[in-house]
Amino acid sequence: MHNDRCSEQSSWDIIRQHKDYKATSPGNPLVNTRPEIILQQTQISGRFCLLIDVSGSMKNFIDDAKDALTTVIKTILPNESYVGIVSFSDNGHLRKRMTKITSESDRNSLADSLPVIAVGGTSIGAGLETCYQELLTLNNVTGSVIYLATDGKENKSPYTEEVLPKLTKKGIVIHTLAIGSSADKKLNNISKITGGSSYFYSSETVDSTSLVDALIEPFTESSKDRIIRIKTVHAVISTHQVFETNFVIDDTIGRDTIVQLTTHVLRDVNLTIKHSEMTFTKIGTAGDNSVIYVKIPGIAQIGNYDVFLSSTTNDISGTLSIFSKPVSSKQAVLQVNVLNTEPEIQYSAGLLFPLYAAVYKGLLPVTNATVMAVIENEIGDRFNTILKDNAIGADVSLNDGIYSCYILPNELSANGRLSIKVIAEGYSAKVVVEVTRSPGTKFTVKQYQQRRQHIYYNMVCSRRRFR
Repeated sequence: MHNDRCSEQSSWDIIRQHKDYKATSPGNPLVNTRPEIILQQTQISGRFCLLIDVSGSMKNFIDDAKDALTTVIKTILPNESYVGIVSFSDNGHLRKRMTKITSESDRNSLADSLPVIAVGGTSIGAGLETCYQELLTLNNVTGSVIYLATDGKENKSPYTEEVLPKLTKKGIVIHTLAIGSSADKKLNNISKITGGSSYFYSSETVDSTSLVDALIEPFTESSKDRIIRIKTVHAVISTHQVFETNFVIDDTIGRDTIVQLTTHVLRDVNLTIKHSEMTFTKIGTAGDNSVIYVKIPGIAQIGNYDVFLSSTTNDISGTLSIFSKPVSSKQAVLQVNVLNTEPEIQYSAGLLFPLYAAVYKGLLPVTNATVMAVIENEIGDRFNTILKDNAIGADVSLNDGIYSCYILPNELSANGRLSIKVIAEGYSAKVVVEVTRSPGTKFTVKQYQQRRQHIYYNMVCSRRRFR
């Protein structure tokens, strides 16, 4: 590939021609040139502390955050895990001690402990300190996880820089969710230095699923029993109307398949899943808390499933999420991974931002898929862009399972944080399979009925003015 693209020139010849090399001085021989290696902190499965901002600025988001966190507690967090809940405003407040999840009753108790009132100032450090003290009640806190969700900037002590050293020393991972454009700019750095991930929810984008996406994403691989997130869609219907969607179960997944709806009011909501001659139904009651779901027993059969959502008494606006698990721990499954690792980009007229996503089944590339990125910014703008695996533009190699595109300057209408969700789907997709072959012959390609899969990614954009 290098010889084809560079006209048989050596790597060193190409480097010497580059403007960066020509503009670089010989450098100081006394400077340490050892590369800096950044490691993602290893998590210990099953030790989570949910940290929720309940300051006055959260009053417009607290109900949505409660609904989304209820989804995480009721269907995502693994059995046998320990979960605690802390809120913060002027001070940190322990709402639920570290609780081992062993039953549906444990999940309901945790969900009932989520905050519903927002008032006061913002002391992120106080919240982190409370989480830290509660995690210390466990024998070993290394690799434990704090998930911090906030919409504001800290204005009360203790501040994060006072608390973080003790957390990093203990190896505690902190994932952060920035809600809205006013959320503290320190959040990305908090996640970075603790080995966590940072996420963003605009709060201005109509019909967005990014709040549920962001809260679920870090927990999908929080146990050995990996959760495959098949689909998340926003559902809006009026009373007596029917919302319809569908999903595919292939031969690699189907265990513990869950279809769930996250919304405020669930009374008389009908959630029905149909496949072949089978029908599964859940009807919401006034006592249901933020989420209802249907769990397909055993291992779901391979094929297409139809989902129907309706209500006889209330309009519905919520997020429909579909999950499953591999049929076995050794099963290679379809994976969609965003390859961009830089959390921040600086835009200029001559600099385009490439976005890469790998679509693989195990270690084998998937070709002919339809891959799309849904990008939302701080002011509520949303646009979709298609990623291609065609060796054109941002894409380097044809049919290697790496789908690429450039995000163009005119597509980013504001500085600030971005949320990116990558969706892969299609029925004409193929898996490139290496088989026993003679020298010089090509790989064979196996037809593959591909299901839809989502993955969520967050970044910060600084867009300079173009002339």
